[in-house]
Amino acid sequence: MKAIVCRQFGPLENLEFSELPSRPLAPNEVRVALEYAAVNLADELMVRGEYQLKPPLPFSPGSNGAGVVKETGTAVTQVRVGDRVSAGFFYGTYAEELVTDEDKVTLVPSCVTSEQAAALRIAHGTALFALQTRAQMRAGDIVLVTGAAGGVGLAAVEIARMLGATVIACAGSATKGEVARRYGAHHVIDYARENVKQRVLEISDGRGADIILDVLGGELFRTLLGSMSFGGRLLVVGFASGVIPAIPANIVLLKNVSVCGVFFGAWSGANPRAATELHGRILDWCQEGKLDPHISRVFPLASAVEAMRFVGSRQATGRVLLAI
Repeated sequence: MKAIVCRQFGPLENLEFSELPSRPLAPNEVRVALEYAAVNLADELMVRGEYQLKPPLPFSPGSNGAGVVKETGTAVTQVRVGDRVSAGFFYGTYAEELVTDEDKVTLVPSCVTSEQAAALRIAHGTALFALQTRAQMRAGDIVLVTGAAGGVGLAAVEIARMLGATVIACAGSATKGEVARRYGAHHVIDYARENVKQRVLEISDGRGADIILDVLGGELFRTLLGSMSFGGRLLVVGFASGVIPAIPANIVLLKNVSVCGVFFGAWSGANPRAATELHGRILDWCQEGKLDPHISRVFPLASAVEAMRFVGSRQATGRVLLAI
């Protein structure tokens, strides 16, 4: 099969557009002919050997995609040949096909496109897991989202608004802020030009944010902690700034703040059926018209390196896909 292949860890230039052998199915596995794959920041980290997980070489990057089941193992009971599914787990989706456990695929409703299904799986899955499972978000909470025009950030804006929160989008430019506003943000803060803490306190009448979902890390992190309500929950989702911050424990203590790590991939691996149910809920919301992922660009599979650079440069808004 055609695939983007990593034969040694290092820069993106090491990636090849070449062939990988198809492998036989285990009894509980399915073979998915992929149509679209999403491009995530974690994909580049994995290629560089800087991610928490190092796949055996050679491998194809890509943690999620969507397509059609073309073959099933002898023990598979949940899906059939011809079913449209979203699929993926850490790596393997920058390729024409993916072999994976049946517990790691989710049936795609008829009114949801393959593009939407690929765009929704990781970004919206991470956002929903973070807000509901980790932060126990309730209607009426004030939720601040950093990187609010990016993949996970925009998904969090969309989901938090849908579930009844007051949403503050924190973005790095006026243009990105407007994207977040179109997807449901009630308020927008340009963190490159405005005093974030002051603006949060103004918006919340001095209360602060009940939940902050942070994908950036870096220098903004300490400001975010100081912008929280008493008993607030700070969700650590990623470090797109490239800087992993230290946590000032005195602020955590004084404000009774909970700092919650969000590693959706690890949770999904440990709880595959719960993850499938979560993905199913997101796809149902999409079918009902409650969610519609923003897809900013689609690249051909052979241009995966260009797509990864585009995402890594933080120029993208919403999701970037590969057409397989």
